[in-house]
Amino acid sequence: MSAGTRKGRIFRILILACAATVLGASYAFDATRRLRDASRGTEDPGDVIADFQKPDFLAYVRRRQKQSDLRLERVSVGDLLPESSARYCEIPLRYGDPFYRCAVIGEEVVIVDPSTGRVIQVLD
Repeated sequence: MSAGTRKGRIFRILILACAATVLGASYAFDATRRLRDASRGTEDPGDVIADFQKPDFLAYVRRRQKQSDLRLERVSVGDLLPESSARYCEIPLRYGDPFYRCAVIGEEVVIVDPSTGRVIQVLD
């Protein structure tokens, strides 16, 4: 292997390592910000699932059919769900933030902060 080829490989490895570091730091910063906001009681992190993603996401959740045992008629943003009867499913990265979970309560799909049980978003 020539010295030029070796330098080229090292250069590519360094570029990939820098990109991975930047992406990892960005993800860690965002997760840290969300944890800090949650500990301060901030209840408005914005919509986790964007409007254009709602139809696909609702179809995804309905295919999984994880109905919670809660017997609530209406759920709104800021409500606390009891741990014992709520069944959460993960949110795939393509739809939103993997830090949050979703649950089906009655006929509504809600996005929940699993560390607190607080409803973040209610999907129509």
